Amino acid sequence: MKYVHRIVGKDGVERLYLRKLGLPSLPLKATWGTEALRLEVEGLVSLAPAKCAPSTLRAALRAYETCERRFRGPPSLDAVSLPEDHAGA
Repeated sequence: MKYVHRIVGKDGVERLYLRKLGLPSLPLKATWGTEALRLEVEGLVSLAPAKCAPSTLRAALRAYETCERRFRGPPSLDAVSLPEDHAGA
């Protein structure tokens, strides 16, 4: 099954983990090969953020929406505070 990793520990117990880019490694509760596992994986995969390819308009818009520093531009003069002795000059 895609994104599911089966790991057998030193104690002989099989553990299942969901590993997908954009999500932390998550332990799964359902057993291997069951319908419950498929539903659990589908539910968790749907939580992953949409993948944007770099250098696309969608990626640029996503970066702008999340306020990446490189899209903010230079600070405006309104945001700059002048020292008190130069404020009236």
